[in-house]
Amino acid sequence: MGSLIQFEKEWFEAEEIGGFRINTMMKRYWAAELEVLVRIDALCMELGVQYFANWGTLLGAVRHGSFIPWDDDIDITMFRKDYEIFAAAAREGRLWDGLIIKEDHLDADYENLVSRVVNSLELSTDDERMETYHGCPYILGVDIDVLDDMASNDELDKEQREQMGVALKALEVFRNIENGKEDASKIDETISRVKNVTGTALEKTRSLKMQMHELIHEICKKYDDSNSTYATYPCLRLISREYNQIYEKARFEDLIRIPFGPITVPVPRHFHEYLRSSYGDTYMTPIICRNMHDYPLYKDQEEVLKQELIKRKLSGKMFDIETGY
Repeated sequence: MGSLIQFEKEWFEAEEIGGFRINTMMKRYWAAELEVLVRIDALCMELGVQYFANWGTLLGAVRHGSFIPWDDDIDITMFRKDYEIFAAAAREGRLWDGLIIKEDHLDADYENLVSRVVNSLELSTDDERMETYHGCPYILGVDIDVLDDMASNDELDKEQREQMGVALKALEVFRNIENGKEDASKIDETISRVKNVTGTALEKTRSLKMQMHELIHEICKKYDDSNSTYATYPCLRLISREYNQIYEKARFEDLIRIPFGPITVPVPRHFHEYLRSSYGDTYMTPIICRNMHDYPLYKDQEEVLKQELIKRKLSGKMFDIETGY
């Protein structure tokens, strides 16, 4: 185990870009995420499967040649057929250095509908973690979105969207019940609704929340044995109109690699067209935006680390944390 990427010393220096300050810890976090990505890349090459940088990672690669200054995660996309091969290998432990794949339909403690490859399940400041991940002690990883084939006609597409809508609503209900935010009075009604719309009978003897994650997974890949010309993100189409995008699959068949910090990442050859469809004509004009989640992504872990350092009467200088020691 050890770092695979060599960074220039200057990489880790705090700096201001476009009026936004990036501290040293965020630079270390970026570097650590890139370490996860190169391990994913290696397994993809070994398996002969494709992926490409997407969302803010693609925009950052094109516009900045690296991370968007105010972004703090890495997003990649795979077609379902590639993802299933990759995920199976990852579950078998074929990712380097003990990386772990988290999938909502298989992991009861993971609720994100987007799969994620993580470096660990716990925060650590041990020597091995610090050496491999460039002084970053946090749990971190790379998000993997999956593109699914669309139905062959509008009627089937409408049916899938209706099923997905019911499944997502049921998931919300069952989550709230398990978390004590709702009482159990809606269980029977919701189970009946799921059965009527999707044809799936839920078992009360198993976690209803987990069964919905499994069902959503099945609805997503419902038409992946077709020869559809188009692909989409079935969940995201329902969650937000922002993601109600339909893509010609051929758009992603021709990939090239472009710089992303000290490494390169695969992107669609006609990335300008793709970015224009996603972000509009002004996508090359930076706009500071941090509305997807609390920035930085490691904020909660930072507080845990701070309390641990204070308990041990240690300085937090190397982590950009003030402990009083």
